[in-house]
Formats: sequence, C-alpha cells, structure tokens
Amino acid sequence: MLVKLLFLALVGISTAYQYSYQYKFPYGRPDIKNGFEYGAWEPNRQYVYNVTSKTMTALPDLEDQWTGTFTRAYLVFRPKSSEYVFGYVKQPEYAVFNEYLPQGYSTDPLNNNFKWRPMPMSSKPFAIRYHNGVIKGFYVEKSVPNHEVNILKAWLSQFQLDTQGAHMYKSKYNQVPGNNSFTGMYEVMEPVVTGKCKTLYDVSVIPPYMVQANKHWVPLPQLREEGQYFFQVVKTQDFDHCKQRMGYHFGFSGYSDFRPNTNRMGNVASKSAVTNLYLTGTWYNYTIQSSTTVNKIAVAPSLVNKNKAFVYASVNCTLNRVEEYKQTPVGPAEDQKIFVDLVYSYNMPSDKKNIVRPGNETSSSSSSSSSSESSSSSSSSSSESSSSELRENPKVSPVYQYKTQLDEVEKRGNRNRRDLNAYKEKKYYEAYKMDQYRLSRKNDTSSDSSSSDDSSSSSSSSSSQESNERNNSSSSSSSSSSSSSSSSQSYSSSSSSESYSLSSEEFYYQPAPESFKDAPQAPFLPFFTGYKGYNIQYARNVDGQRSIYKLVQEAVDELQNLSTLPKSNTLSKFNIVSRIFRTMSYQDIYDVAQKYFVSLQERKEGNNHSEKLAKRLDAWYFVRDALAEAGTPPAFKVIKEFIEEKKLRGYEAAGVFSTLVGSIRYPTESLLHEFFLLATSDTVQHQEGLNTTALFAYSYFVNQAHVNNRSAYNYYPVYSFGRFADADYKIVAHK
Repeated sequence: MLVKLLFLALVGISTAYQYSYQYKFPYGRPDIKNGFEYGAWEPNRQYVYNVTSKTMTALPDLEDQWTGTFTRAYLVFRPKSSEYVFGYVKQPEYAVFNEYLPQGYSTDPLNNNFKWRPMPMSSKPFAIRYHNGVIKGFYVEKSVPNHEVNILKAWLSQFQLDTQGAHMYKSKYNQVPGNNSFTGMYEVMEPVVTGKCKTLYDVSVIPPYMVQANKHWVPLPQLREEGQYFFQVVKTQDFDHCKQRMGYHFGFSGYSDFRPNTNRMGNVASKSAVTNLYLTGTWYNYTIQSSTTVNKIAVAPSLVNKNKAFVYASVNCTLNRVEEYKQTPVGPAEDQKIFVDLVYSYNMPSDKKNIVRPGNETSSSSSSSSSSESSSSSSSSSSESSSSELRENPKVSPVYQYKTQLDEVEKRGNRNRRDLNAYKEKKYYEAYKMDQYRLSRKNDTSSDSSSSDDSSSSSSSSSSQESNERNNSSSSSSSSSSSSSSSSQSYSSSSSSESYSLSSEEFYYQPAPESFKDAPQAPFLPFFTGYKGYNIQYARNVDGQRSIYKLVQEAVDELQNLSTLPKSNTLSKFNIVSRIFRTMSYQDIYDVAQKYFVSLQERKEGNNHSEKLAKRLDAWYFVRDALAEAGTPPAFKVIKEFIEEKKLRGYEAAGVFSTLVGSIRYPTESLLHEFFLLATSDTVQHQEGLNTTALFAYSYFVNQAHVNNRSAYNYYPVYSFGRFADADYKIVAHK
C-alpha cells in the first residue's frame, strides 16, 4: 500500500511539474552571480565574427547568369553587461558581379577573383539591447544613415536566439528543452530583419563526429567545456503569420485565394527564410559558433511560363576568435544615440540624408499570444514622453506620433482602424493634416465637407486655383527634421524600470501620400531607392524629364516600323517611362505632358499623311498612356486637369478613365474625393461616352479600394503605408 501511495505521489509531482512548465523552459539554472549566467556572452571578452553575405538573382532554369552583390566584414562584440553588448563593424567590403556562375548560389565569393571594394559605412559603435534574454533592438548614433542601419539589422538578426521563452507562441505542441533532454521544438513570435513573424525552433544535440566532419559549423570547438554540448538550432520563419510584415505589393486580384508577402502566393511567387545556428555550451549559457540565414524567393515572370526568376540572399556569421578584453567597452555617444529594432525599416525616398528611423523602444518585449497588455501611470507618462519626442521626427508615421492624444479621446483597445467612430476618425485625419503641415507640404485638395450638389463648382474653382499655382510656382523647399532623441536610459543593467506597455503596430509605416504635388514615399521600388536609398531624381547624373524625352523619341522612331518592335524592346521603354513618372512631382509631370500634347484642332487641321504629325501623335499617345499607368497622386492630378481643361475629352478621356481605375496605387481619402468631383463634374457629365464610363469606373474603384476588404489589402501596398482609408469613410455612404 505504501508503495502504491508513493507511486501515485511521484506521478502527481511529475504531472504538476510538466504542467507548470508547459510554456516555460524546465531546465535548472545556477544562482545568478554577475548576470552573465544566461546568454551568449561572457564579461571581459571580445568576440570577433567573420560576416559574409550574398544577394543574387537569375533565371537559373534558362542559364546560370547571375547578378548581385557579395559583402564581407568583421563584427566585433564587447559585452558591457547582461543587457548591453557593444560592437562595431571592421573592414567592410563589397563586390558587384554579373557573370556566369556554374555553381549558382553555392558559389563561394572568397574563392573567386571578385573585385572587392571598401563598403561606405561609418563603422560607428552600436549597442545591442537585450531583454529577457533576447535582442530587443540596438542603439546607434543619429548620424548613421538608415540604409546602413538596415545592414546592421541583417547582421545582428543572426544572433537573435530565444532560449528563455521571451517570445513564446502559445501552442499545445510546444516541446521545450529540459533537464534530461536538450532537444525540442517550439514556436515563437520574434522580430528579425525580415519581419516579426511566427518562427519554428527545432533544437537538437549533434554528436562530435558530425562537428569534425563539418568544421565550418563550429570553428572553435575547444570552447566547449566538460559536460557541455554541441547544439544545432534550426529556425524556420512562417510569413503566413506575422505581426509586422514588411514589403511592397500592388495589383494582386481581390478574387485570388492568397495574400501578398506570405509563404506562397499562388503560382506567382513563394519565399522562405531558414536560419541554422550552431552553439557550444549549455542551453542557458552558450557561445554562438556560427549562424546562417538563407532567404529564397521564386517569382514567375508570367503565369504561362514555368521558368521562374530566383532571388537568393544569405548572411553568415562565423566565430573567428574570442579574446580577453579588460578595458571598458565604448558605445554610441549618450546624447546622440537612438533606438532601433531589428525589423527592416523603410527608406524615405525624399530624404537626401536618409536619416535613421527610430524603433518603438517602449513596446512590450513579450510577443506571446497569451500575454495581455497592461497600463500604468508610469507607462502612460513614458508613452507621452516618447510621443513628444517622436512628434518632431518626420520619419515616423503620424498615426503613431499622435497616438497618445487620440487615446485620450477614446480608448482604442485592440480594435481595427475601421472600427473607429466618426469623432475618433476625424482626429486621425487631423493628425495626418498636422503631419503634412509639419513637413511643409501644403494640402491642395478640396474639403470633404463639400456636397455632391456643388461638385462642379468646386471642381472648377479647384482647377482655377491649381492653374494659378502652376503659373506662379517656384521651387519647393524640402524640410528635413532631425531624428528624435532616444530615451535617457543609460547603459546599465539597473535600468529595469522601463515601460513596456505601449502597443502600436503602425509606427513603421510610410507616411500616406496625401500631397498631390510630391511623389509618394514608396519603399523597395528601384527608382525610389536606387540612389543611396532614396529617389533617383536626386542623383546628379539623372534628369527624369530628359530621360523621358530620349525614350519617347526612340519609341516613336520604332513605331514607324512595327516589325522592329520586338527587337527594340519598345514595351520595356514604355514601362520605364511610366516608372519615371511615378518618381516625379506634379510640376515636372505637367511640363512633360504639356510638351507632347496635341490639341484636337491640330489633329483636324493637320495633314493625315504627314509623317511629322504622325510622330507627334504617337509621342502624345505614348506619354498619355504611360501617365495613365503611373498611378500616383501627381499623375492623377495632371490627368484631372487635362480632362477639366478639355485637353482630354470624349472616348479618349474614357479610355484614360478606364486605365486609371486599375493603375491608382494610393487610394487615399483625398484622392477618392477628388476622383468623385471629377466624375460628377459638368465637364465630364456633358460628354457622351465619358459620363457613363466615369461613373462606372468610379464605382468600381470605390468598391475595390475601400468596400471590399480582400481587394483593399491584396491590390494596394497596405504593408508599406497601412490601410489608406476606412471602409466606412463618409464619402461611400453620403456621395
């Protein structure tokens, strides 16, 4: 009987033990002595890592002609405390290539005769910030440009390792490493450079003979002490489940059964990201010997072509040496530092200095789905302080900057933006207007308060005002605010009183393109970030207007002999002209369109057999159609003015209307309002063929951009700018 009772007691203790650690790590831990008993670093040490990366693309199914970039550098780390690790980049270099590589993406850049050049990096010190054993972000100096910070994010993401369950994603299938077994499989929601997404951890212990056979896994095996292990951690990122998904997309049909920027987008594209880490030590105290992340993207150029384009990107960090370091580590200057998280931050194409974008330092470090947000007076004051600092920074979304003021009106909770009431909605758009004023951008759209009855008069007055502005225009001044100052927290482990209650998933968005004068702040697109991270129009050797003139002239000459079109790549020139239009301001676009415009009177009076007139008409049609495909607010404004001035009329204008509906990329409320005024104006309604086309086109546009949630998210770049307007925006119900 006593044996049975003892057996039942052991079973009960075992069950309670397993239950208590269902979502925690059950390994034993030694008493904390200096704070370094957990994690990858030891005090008074200097860690030097070799960093190599490669980004390359090709059509490998056709030919192994690859183009891309190789980089290499040294990463030096000097632990300050268990929460702060200082570091800097040493001897960064890069090599650009475009050649035949029979080994494809397996090509070793170090064993080939590539021409290496110094990489233009400031190499200023940074400070990694740890919280609950994982990297929360890092501090850099304000003078470090945003594109350099993104490079650091890609490199430092290789050291993101959650061994304490800080980002644990609640799941009954989690099997965490324990005292008797260091193998396991569990899910976390952790931030890295590719986004804040669900990540599957697969932990296993590897035998010494495998380490000897693959020496690049563990370059310094002597660091493993007696009773310690070799670990392999495989992290697989799930892009289907993300809290912060970074990317730019446009044009996916709302009727498709897939979402953009996910693991698999139908037969169009697919992507994956897998990280392999090799550790020596114990599960709670280890040394990262090597870490490699491989990101693969496959894109189908056409739905009928099975040969896919392939983009391969990888980053490898391998431990070079560990040295004794007795000096005091030095990080960024206290009065110059600014906090950034690990997730990629968009460049601002209009910012010539490409100032770094601050991260949300006050957000909760724990991303567990079971965790609940808490608020306190201290966190509220911290949020107000953070908001007041960020308000002066033009790189942060206005919705995030004015969040504190809006929360005072009504507690937002966890509702979506489209659930806001009318008063809260009004406050949001007042915040947007304040942001535009702060950036010295004058909003030249009509007020939403005008009714449909006086739409024609509003439209004509708007046209008159814009015409006066065009005649009296001068070069616009661009303002660039300095980055917000970071928190006054010092580099010490005693600063544990931080606030982690502020929750916002919108601070990383680009500012919505409310202005009809300036080009939008589109991320990732080559012409928007092709010159040192910003718009190519700022390059000294690039003149958008002259480039269009040259391409149009070449295309017109080719159109005179239709048999040469395929070889001349005329359609590619059309796409390039449309892309250049997207980077241009309203005034530049208007000047180009006016230069090529051929009036109806000239067409009637001209000789139909005149080669000169034929070329002029071809040039105008080429520019007109490329402009209709541009889809930016400045391009829309030029088309709107041409229709109101009757330069575009009848069936020609109807064709432009039809194209415009599918090409508009940024359906903001101001653009929706101006589109409504145009479609209902007397100028449009009194033209046969144009009146019905305009109304049908506008109705379709409203449904696709705002009413239909699926198309609103699939078709437009909401992961870059957020939802452009709420589905219950009053223009849908009242107009």
